[in-house]
Amino acid sequence: MLALTLGLWALRLLVPEGDWFQAVRLAAFALVPIVLAWRLQIIIYTWRRGRRQRREDPQ
Repeated sequence: MLALTLGLWALRLLVPEGDWFQAVRLAAFALVPIVLAWRLQIIIYTWRRGRRQRREDPQ
C-alpha cells in the first residue's frame, strides 16, 4: 500500500498536468479500506488459530 501511494506521488511529479490523475488516485485510495479489512481478517484468523492450538496442546 505504501509502495502504491509513493508510486502515485512519483507519477504526479513526472506528469504534473492532467485530469486523468484524479481518477487514478481515486481508484487507488478506494482500495485502502478493502486492503485494510483483508489484512485484519488475516490477523484475526491467525490469532484464533494460535489460540485454538494452544488450547488443544497445553503442554
